[in-house]
Amino acid sequence: MPRCTSPALPMVLATIALFAPAAAAAAPAPEGDPTVARFVEWAPAPGAEAAFREGYIRHLDWHRRNRDPWTWHGWFVASGDRLGTFIDGSFGHTWERLDHPVAPTEDRADNARNVYPHADVLLSVHLVRLPEHSAGDEQEALLSPLLTTLRLRDAVDAEAMWAALDRVLSGIPRQAYRVVGGPEQTWLLALPHADWAGFGRIEAAIGRWRERPGPGGADARIETLRRDPAMSYAPGS
Repeated sequence: MPRCTSPALPMVLATIALFAPAAAAAAPAPEGDPTVARFVEWAPAPGAEAAFREGYIRHLDWHRRNRDPWTWHGWFVASGDRLGTFIDGSFGHTWERLDHPVAPTEDRADNARNVYPHADVLLSVHLVRLPEHSAGDEQEALLSPLLTTLRLRDAVDAEAMWAALDRVLSGIPRQAYRVVGGPEQTWLLALPHADWAGFGRIEAAIGRWRERPGPGGADARIETLRRDPAMSYAPGS
């Protein structure tokens, strides 16, 4: 997690503070929209998958004991070329809120004891939600049993890419994000579904997008994530 020379100056500052309007002093600092997420990918060491899961659950218990106000979601990649990769994320933040995690030093120490011995971090980035390309409630989507993700990179024409996706995915719940801190020109589209039958509708729509002329020329990779409730945490749980 991230971290006067003039003798008359203190008197001047004290005088300014004394006569400053009380309402202005009490006004909270603006925070902005809660559209930011922390997003981390883990690769369990070969043969250490069970130890990783047990250690991560112990670490979530640390968050529970310390009354962490943030919600953490956990998924395993269930389909795709990175089968078994674990992904965790905490959503619905502002940039300012990310400066105030619960007990960051102790959090790192507990992670070092319980999680890092059994896995490597593949990626640690932030996501910024794109409401104009999203449909449906974000928290409802994150609680879905399955979440198919479409990673989009290096679009020749990002505007055309999104126009085509919005068209073929009309009526399908989805959450769109811009990736911050990773490769340039990278986006993530997350599409919730309850079962593999629901995936069929998503796959057909993405197939139409690939076939249409002018989809923006983006490199696209599709994966399906399975939510693991035991490796997720919500305040008060």
